[in-house]
Amino acid sequence: MSDMNYKARVNAFVDAVEGRPTEHIPVYLMMDGLYAVHATGGNIKKATYNPQIVIDSTRELVSRVYCDGLGNIFTKGAIFYKRMRSNNFIPSEVGFLQHPETYTLSNEELTELAEDPFKTIAEKVFLRSMGEIYKPFPQNMYSLMIANIGNTAYLNGLISNKFALSAELGVPMVYTNLTKAPLDYLGSSVRGLANIFTDIRRTLDRVIAACDALCPLLEAAGELNFRAPDRNFPFIFFPTLIPHFLNVKQFERVYYPTFKRMLDNLADKGFKFVIQFEGNWERFYDIIRSLPENKILGVFEMGSPALVKEKLGDMMCLSGLYPVSLLGCGEKGKCLDKAKEIVDVMAPGGRYVFATDKQLINARDARIENIQAVHAFVHDYQ
Repeated sequence: MSDMNYKARVNAFVDAVEGRPTEHIPVYLMMDGLYAVHATGGNIKKATYNPQIVIDSTRELVSRVYCDGLGNIFTKGAIFYKRMRSNNFIPSEVGFLQHPETYTLSNEELTELAEDPFKTIAEKVFLRSMGEIYKPFPQNMYSLMIANIGNTAYLNGLISNKFALSAELGVPMVYTNLTKAPLDYLGSSVRGLANIFTDIRRTLDRVIAACDALCPLLEAAGELNFRAPDRNFPFIFFPTLIPHFLNVKQFERVYYPTFKRMLDNLADKGFKFVIQFEGNWERFYDIIRSLPENKILGVFEMGSPALVKEKLGDMMCLSGLYPVSLLGCGEKGKCLDKAKEIVDVMAPGGRYVFATDKQLINARDARIENIQAVHAFVHDYQ
């Protein structure tokens, strides 16, 4: 790790997003907490019950790999989901929490969601994701109490220590909370992917009404979870899911209006964003130019570096496009060649942060020695 201090790294990310020059290219290590555990030889299953394992593994990994910023030092604890027999997040044999294809509301119930989103989420979406809740009283309430106690203890242990670790390492967390665009929330937590695309084709007005109703609630979630005193940093994380599968007409009609509304409203309050543009967004570049300027760190998964630079490089900070798959199975020389190829296109003129195209989750995603070599190269790039 270089002698740059915490504040200098924060300033580098803020400057990159706001379009000011930086002394070097900021390097963003975008990973789930369990990647650090797995990559350093830790026990994943134990880490989902003991947050200190996540903290210690992150400390070890960052001591070996150069970076200027981390994603949120976070992973979901297994206690709540296992105790409540969740059908939304299910622990694998190894310990990773997997999100299967599932749904919690019928198409007809989207009307109820549009009329009262908070009530419908609390009384139907949340409860239907937990098999244990349907056991007789008081067994169901006892299980919920035990699950909440365990989950609170896990999260408190993780949250209280991750800020101290970030300060100790001198490496800021680029984001510490997240929210979602309404259609992404519907597709991941309410209707499931298969159902939401059927809904869009058959009952588009019902989907749009649900998105409109969810917008204030999801906007509030992004704002209320924000813990830092300065809204300028860290950023709010927006994962995306649905747009990769939409055509331009669908994107403009059902996804973009509430997505843009949320970003505009939060930007007006002083927030900045990390948006993970999952899949290929090239057909939407001209549309998303209307998003708030100097507020977005855009992490792109697919597409041409030259095209995204040409289309969006003057209004948001660009990142991503470096293939995780190469770090996982490529030779060091090929990894470095790819880094140079991308940086040569993306870095000139600034507004650039180096990151992979996807979040690191599994040790097989990226070999530590390849990350070390690529991050060192990018940090020293002139």
